[in-house]
Amino acid sequence: ESSTFDGNKARRLGGAIHINGSSIVIKDTTFFENTSTDGWGGAIMLYEGNLEVSGSSTFEGNSAAYGGAVFTYSSEGSINETTFVGNIASWRGGAITMHQSTLEVSGS
Repeated sequence: ESSTFDGNKARRLGGAIHINGSSIVIKDTTFFENTSTDGWGGAIMLYEGNLEVSGSSTFEGNSAAYGGAVFTYSSEGSINETTFVGNIASWRGGAITMHQSTLEVSGS
């Protein structure tokens, strides 16, 4: 809660955070210019887990091949009251890419 992830980098899975088979709750958090250089989820990569993002969180300037800000695989969750600005994917989903996933997005 109330955290900043700025300028983090990973080659493949989640520039700032990689979650595998777990759940994460993110509130009032900023993800700024994080990068997954050759892979998935510039800020967050979620595999077989649950993602809850809320409370005026921001994803800005993140980049990846797939899911400039967020990539989910076989996952579920919700994104509420969240801002996505200037995120970039070289292949798919500048802000979000989902594969076999369910995300509820509201107020964002």
